[in-house]
Amino acid sequence: MRSEVLVMMGGGRRSPKPSEDMVGSGWLYHVHDLSLKTLRDREHAVRSTLPHDPRTWSREDVHRWLHHVSEAHQLPRVFPERFLMNGKALCLMTLDMFVQRVPLGGKLLYKDFQLRLCNAMYA
Repeated sequence: MRSEVLVMMGGGRRSPKPSEDMVGSGWLYHVHDLSLKTLRDREHAVRSTLPHDPRTWSREDVHRWLHHVSEAHQLPRVFPERFLMNGKALCLMTLDMFVQRVPLGGKLLYKDFQLRLCNAMYA
Protein backbone atom coordinates (compact mmCIF):
# COMPACT_ATOMS: atom_id res chain seq x y z
CA MET A 1 0.00 0.00 0.00
CA ARG A 2 1.42 3.35 -0.96
CA SER A 3 -0.10 6.76 -0.61
CA GLU A 4 0.89 9.54 -2.93
CA VAL A 5 0.65 13.28 -2.58
CA LEU A 6 0.69 15.48 -5.66
CA VAL A 7 2.64 18.66 -5.09
CA MET A 8 2.58 21.67 -7.42
CA MET A 9 5.73 23.71 -7.77
CA GLY A 10 5.78 27.28 -8.99
CA GLY A 11 2.48 28.35 -7.42
CA GLY A 12 0.34 26.92 -10.20
CA ARG A 13 -3.26 25.84 -9.79
CA ARG A 14 -3.74 22.11 -9.35
CA SER A 15 -5.73 20.55 -12.15
CA PRO A 16 -7.60 17.27 -11.66
CA LYS A 17 -5.48 15.48 -14.30
CA PRO A 18 -1.85 16.60 -14.82
CA SER A 19 -0.74 17.14 -18.40
CA GLU A 20 2.41 15.58 -19.89
CA ASP A 21 4.01 19.05 -20.11
CA MET A 22 3.51 19.62 -16.40
CA VAL A 23 5.04 16.27 -15.42
CA GLY A 24 7.97 16.57 -17.85
CA SER A 25 8.90 20.12 -16.86
CA GLY A 26 9.11 19.45 -13.14
CA TRP A 27 5.90 21.27 -12.26
CA LEU A 28 4.48 18.19 -10.70
CA TYR A 29 6.12 15.48 -8.65
CA HIS A 30 5.00 12.64 -6.42
CA VAL A 31 5.86 12.31 -2.77
CA HIS A 32 5.56 8.75 -1.51
CA ASP A 33 4.88 9.24 2.18
CA LEU A 34 4.06 5.63 3.09
CA SER A 35 5.80 2.72 1.48
CA LEU A 36 4.98 -0.93 1.99
CA LYS A 37 8.18 -1.33 4.02
CA THR A 38 7.15 1.47 6.37
CA LEU A 39 3.75 -0.16 6.96
CA ARG A 40 5.39 -3.53 7.62
CA ASP A 41 7.81 -1.93 10.07
CA ARG A 42 4.94 -0.27 11.92
CA GLU A 43 2.95 -3.51 12.02
CA HIS A 44 5.97 -5.36 13.41
CA ALA A 45 6.51 -2.66 16.04
CA VAL A 46 2.87 -2.86 17.14
CA ARG A 47 2.87 -6.66 17.22
CA SER A 48 6.01 -6.67 19.34
CA THR A 49 4.48 -4.27 21.89
CA LEU A 50 0.94 -5.71 21.97
CA PRO A 51 0.20 -9.07 23.56
CA HIS A 52 -0.63 -11.66 20.89
CA ASP A 53 -4.02 -12.46 22.43
CA PRO A 54 -6.41 -9.44 22.34
CA ARG A 55 -8.35 -10.92 25.28
CA THR A 56 -5.39 -10.02 27.51
CA TRP A 57 -5.06 -6.41 26.33
CA SER A 58 -5.15 -3.60 28.87
CA ARG A 59 -6.75 -0.21 28.19
CA GLU A 60 -3.36 1.10 27.09
CA ASP A 61 -2.97 -1.79 24.65
CA VAL A 62 -6.41 -1.05 23.19
CA HIS A 63 -5.45 2.62 22.72
CA ARG A 64 -2.13 1.64 21.11
CA TRP A 65 -3.97 -0.71 18.72
CA LEU A 66 -6.54 1.99 17.83
CA HIS A 67 -3.77 4.47 17.06
CA HIS A 68 -1.88 1.96 14.92
CA VAL A 69 -4.90 0.86 12.85
CA SER A 70 -6.12 4.42 12.30
CA GLU A 71 -2.66 5.52 11.09
CA ALA A 72 -2.02 2.43 8.96
CA HIS A 73 -5.35 2.78 7.14
CA GLN A 74 -5.46 6.59 7.18
CA LEU A 75 -8.70 6.75 9.12
CA PRO A 76 -9.95 9.97 10.67
CA ARG A 77 -8.80 10.42 14.25
CA VAL A 78 -10.21 7.73 16.52
CA PHE A 79 -10.94 9.13 19.99
CA PRO A 80 -9.64 6.71 22.65
CA GLU A 81 -12.29 8.07 25.06
CA ARG A 82 -14.82 6.06 23.06
CA PHE A 83 -12.94 2.87 23.90
CA LEU A 84 -12.37 3.02 27.66
CA MET A 85 -12.13 -0.75 27.96
CA ASN A 86 -9.74 -3.65 27.91
CA GLY A 87 -9.46 -6.47 25.37
CA LYS A 88 -12.11 -8.64 27.01
CA ALA A 89 -14.67 -5.85 26.67
CA LEU A 90 -13.72 -5.38 23.00
CA CYS A 91 -14.49 -9.09 22.47
CA LEU A 92 -18.08 -8.44 23.54
CA MET A 93 -18.58 -5.58 21.06
CA THR A 94 -20.60 -6.15 17.90
CA LEU A 95 -19.99 -4.58 14.51
CA ASP A 96 -22.76 -2.05 15.21
CA MET A 97 -21.08 -1.01 18.46
CA PHE A 98 -17.81 -0.32 16.62
CA VAL A 99 -19.64 1.67 13.93
CA GLN A 100 -21.52 3.71 16.55
CA ARG A 101 -18.22 4.70 18.17
CA VAL A 102 -16.35 5.29 14.89
CA PRO A 103 -18.73 5.93 11.96
CA LEU A 104 -15.89 6.22 9.41
CA GLY A 105 -13.74 3.20 10.12
CA GLY A 106 -15.68 1.18 12.66
CA LYS A 107 -16.14 -1.71 10.26
CA LEU A 108 -12.41 -1.82 9.52
CA LEU A 109 -11.56 -1.72 13.24
CA TYR A 110 -14.01 -4.54 13.89
CA LYS A 111 -12.54 -6.70 11.12
CA ASP A 112 -8.96 -6.04 12.23
CA PHE A 113 -9.83 -6.92 15.83
CA GLN A 114 -11.67 -10.10 14.80
CA LEU A 115 -8.71 -11.20 12.68
CA ARG A 116 -6.32 -10.70 15.60
CA LEU A 117 -8.70 -12.55 17.92
CA CYS A 118 -9.03 -15.49 15.49
CA ASN A 119 -5.25 -15.64 15.03
CA ALA A 120 -4.82 -15.83 18.79
CA MET A 121 -7.49 -18.47 19.27
CA TYR A 122 -6.82 -20.78 16.33
CA ALA A 123 -3.13 -20.31 15.44
